[in-house]
Amino acid sequence: MSRDTAITTPSKKLLFIGEKLKAVCDCGKITLMVKANSSLTSFFSDLLRRKRRLPSQLAKDIGVSHATVSRWLSGHDIPSVRSCQKLSAYSGVPIEKILSAVGYLPAISESEVSQWPEFRQYASQKYPAELDEDVITMIEDLIERRRARRLVQRKRR
Repeated sequence: MSRDTAITTPSKKLLFIGEKLKAVCDCGKITLMVKANSSLTSFFSDLLRRKRRLPSQLAKDIGVSHATVSRWLSGHDIPSVRSCQKLSAYSGVPIEKILSAVGYLPAISESEVSQWPEFRQYASQKYPAELDEDVITMIEDLIERRRARRLVQRKRR
């Protein structure tokens, strides 16, 4: 698709800017939408899996409504820069990576950012015979609890 493309169907006009679906014009109304962004979707699914949280619990944890998180997950909206900051603090993922996944910054290649591997990957490679899935899950839980405690301590300051 070209840089800026408008596609007209009998009942709708779709406006693409780059690869993202920005607007659907239907009967004179404009509904903003975002084409499903695989990096954003994978970020949210990974975050919910790692934290073992439901979307409603994530919403409460970062201080946004459940409807907002639902729009993010369905691709009808993207997080604001402020919400990206909250997600960064909550998840421990660098803000640049989240802003890139959302589309505020250009895509960051993995070679540009040196990043620690996920603990599960590291533990599976380093100790394949010694650690089973249950032990790795317990260690991940301890790490997440420590991050949460540190986040609460920072907020108190």
